[in-house]
Amino acid sequence: MLVKQPRHGWCTEADERTRNDDTIKSKLRVAAQELGFGGPPENAGTTRTPTRSIQLVVPEYLFEELGVRAVRRRVTKRFLILEALAAGGYRVERADMEEDGRRRR
Repeated sequence: MLVKQPRHGWCTEADERTRNDDTIKSKLRVAAQELGFGGPPENAGTTRTPTRSIQLVVPEYLFEELGVRAVRRRVTKRFLILEALAAGGYRVERADMEEDGRRRR
């Protein structure tokens, strides 16, 4: 079905819904940036070192404690482990100490 739009002339209802969705997304993006979300990450200018996976089996109580501390500090378990390794004298580059491990888009 065609719908008359003041600025855009005639368009389909699907086009109108898409336009409304885009408007909402744009407003949400602006609001999020004003609140400090969605901007460039703090270490945006730095590149992380290539990584390799390591599997570590730990007692359940330690696994749970890592989880609780990570939640309390709002960091990842990976961050806590790297922090402990750095405190133990191992070299850990600052760019690799990413507190929030969520994937960036």
